[in-house]
Amino acid sequence: MAIKLLVAKMITTDFYLTLDADVILLRPFDLSYIIHQSSNRAIYRYESRSVHEHWWRGSESFLKIRNFPSSSQSMIGFGVTPAVLSTFGSLLALGRIQQLYCPVNIASNSTSEFHIAVDSDPFLINSEVNNTMTWKDYTCSAYLDHWLNNFGHHDNVWSEYTIYRLTLEYYEVFHHLHVNEDEYIPSISSSPTRLHCHDVWFADAPPWDPFLAASSGCLFSVVQSTARVSVSKLLQACRSAGLCPLS
Repeated sequence: MAIKLLVAKMITTDFYLTLDADVILLRPFDLSYIIHQSSNRAIYRYESRSVHEHWWRGSESFLKIRNFPSSSQSMIGFGVTPAVLSTFGSLLALGRIQQLYCPVNIASNSTSEFHIAVDSDPFLINSEVNNTMTWKDYTCSAYLDHWLNNFGHHDNVWSEYTIYRLTLEYYEVFHHLHVNEDEYIPSISSSPTRLHCHDVWFADAPPWDPFLAASSGCLFSVVQSTARVSVSKLLQACRSAGLCPLS
C-alpha cells in the first residue's frame, strides 16, 4: 500500500492511476474519463469510512489528525483501488508523515506555507509542486518504524487512500484536487464515468459476469483474489466478453 504514495516522488504528471493485478479494464481508456479538464481535478469514488472503519481510525491516529476544519467525518470517504491520486496530494501526505516522524529531513518549505499558496490560487496546486518542495530520502529509523516496519502492530493499521484522503482534508485541499465521479460528465460521454463496478470481493459472492461488466460503462471491474477465481477461468471469461486480447 505504501508504494502507491511513495511512487509520487517519481511521477511527473499532475495525477496518476493506481492499479492492482485484480483490476480489469472494461473499455478503451481516455484521459478525459478521469480528469476534469477545465478545473484540472480527478474523479474519485466515494466510499463511506464505515466500510473499513479500522483503517480510518488507524490513519487518524497515525497522522495525529482528529478535528477537521471544514467537513464532518461522515462525509470524508474515498474508494479503494483503482483510484486516481494527485501527485501533489500524495507528496503532501508523505510530507505530513515525515514532519511527524522524521523532522530532520523535513521539506525545505513547510506544508503550512504551501497551504497559504493553495488558498490564494487553488488551480496552481499541481503546476509548481516540484519547484515548491524538495524531498529528501526517508532514511530515519523513526519514519520507517512508525510507518512501514510496524504495520499491523499496536493498532498501526492504515491504507494508502485513508492516509491520502485524511491529509488532503486536513489541509483543506481535497476538493481543489478531486470531483465526485457522479458529478462529472466527460465531454466525450453522455453520463458520468464510474471508476469500477460489478466487482467480486469474496468467494461466497455471485460469480463475476463479464458481459454485465462489459456493458456497464464503467472503466474497471475488480475480481479480488479473495474471490478465489482461478486466473485461467478469469481470462476465459474476459475473452468470452471481448475484454482481453488473445495473446
